[in-house]
Amino acid sequence: MSLLKQPSPSKAAWLPWNKLKFTEQGLDQIDQALASLRPEHDRLLVRGTPTSLLTRLAAAATFVALPDGLFHRRAAGKAMLAEIRRSPLLTAAPAGFRAELGAIEARLQEAEK
Repeated sequence: MSLLKQPSPSKAAWLPWNKLKFTEQGLDQIDQALASLRPEHDRLLVRGTPTSLLTRLAAAATFVALPDGLFHRRAAGKAMLAEIRRSPLLTAAPAGFRAELGAIEARLQEAEK
């Protein structure tokens, strides 16, 4: 099951405590996906991009987009973006993936101004 294709029940919830609960459950799923990454995921490609990079980018984008005062994930997201940027796999990744990484980094810089 793709991390990027799952619907977000937290968007449909209207009670604040349900929104928080569903967001935490989604973060738990992301943490499980990150913990399950193995070296073979560096070789498994989806549209030319290693699955490990796609998973890390989806996690990092989510972490930096969340309110840090509630979820405390921005530092982890920033570290993950830096890790992706340093990855030797990035040089072989398609231009679209590298552009998305740059766009996420730019949004983060703009948000931190």
